[in-house]
Amino acid sequence: MLACSRVTPTCTSGYRSRFSCRAEDQQTQNSTGLIVQNKKKKKVLVVGSGWAGLGAAYHLCKQGFDVTVLEGGYDSGLTRLASSPDDFGIRGFWYPYRNIFNLVDELGIKPFTNWIKSAQYSGEGLEVEFPIFQDLPQWPTPFGTLFYTEFARLPLVDRLTSLPLMAAVVDFNNTDTSWRKYDAITARELFRQFRCSERLFENVLNPLLQVGLFAPAERCSAAATLGMLYYFVLAHQV
Repeated sequence: MLACSRVTPTCTSGYRSRFSCRAEDQQTQNSTGLIVQNKKKKKVLVVGSGWAGLGAAYHLCKQGFDVTVLEGGYDSGLTRLASSPDDFGIRGFWYPYRNIFNLVDELGIKPFTNWIKSAQYSGEGLEVEFPIFQDLPQWPTPFGTLFYTEFARLPLVDRLTSLPLMAAVVDFNNTDTSWRKYDAITARELFRQFRCSERLFENVLNPLLQVGLFAPAERCSAAATLGMLYYFVLAHQV
């Protein structure tokens, strides 16, 4: 639920099927120091109570707007369609997302639980656990990834075939030039070009893409893939 100074949220959630939150300034202080009541303000509707929606609502409130936040939540209280106001868990947000952490610091709230490792499983069981780099001594890139990532089944020779791919990850700097360079090929073509082993592809890279980008490597842009790998490989190291 949105909360900010001089704002009182009011909420309704009939049978947990829908959620709306309206933030209204109750009073402000004019230049003479007198408390005055706000009667006419521009109204803004924000659809979605995720971090983007709540962040927008918060900053609009600070600028004096009358903000209403709508969230779909649950369908008839039975089937979950999207995140609800009760779901405050954060999935996949790391320290490079400074916009979120700046908002959290400004609001003075602590919504995060302790960090946990990300893990990938196959039909044979656990395949790989990715480290939480913030809690570990930093190594020069990409040795931290190779040293701390825990592969349950992948042989060392297959892991080493990922090293040439690091050249592309480092080269991709998220500029328009980089996107034009790598967006023309698929992730599958990228992995073949840099000679990643078939076992590394099948057990780690392709499942990672299907979780992170919701598509197999044959349908993913190499540019989008490199952008995602940046956070897994480089973002938390020296």
